[in-house]
Amino acid sequence: MTASSERAIAGCTEMSDEQPEQQLVIRVEDDKIAGAYANIANVWHSPFEFTIDFGVMQPSRQGEDGTVVNEAYVTSRVRLPIAVVYPLLRALSDNIAVFEREYGPVPTGTNVELPPDFRPDA
Repeated sequence: MTASSERAIAGCTEMSDEQPEQQLVIRVEDDKIAGAYANIANVWHSPFEFTIDFGVMQPSRQGEDGTVVNEAYVTSRVRLPIAVVYPLLRALSDNIAVFEREYGPVPTGTNVELPPDFRPDA
């Protein structure tokens, strides 16, 4: 594997009297450097994992019966073991807080309703 991008994750080093220092290095292969664009995400779960489908909304169109059809194409599907979900939520919350300190509130759009129990500081 050739890695064009590599970084150590802060906060992943631990020192103790019994174990040597540990470091997690994330490597990104050349063909994944650009990432995948997404402007919509859908989350679902099973008893064993959470799945996040990231996708791109297409322009609305009129269906044959006259209804408005909204479509999104999945660009990436990520399956997470249950144990990874809360650390991901904490990392997102921490990063949103840093973003908002640097750039101001995250714009949510005019038609986005956050759940009543949404707690960005949790």
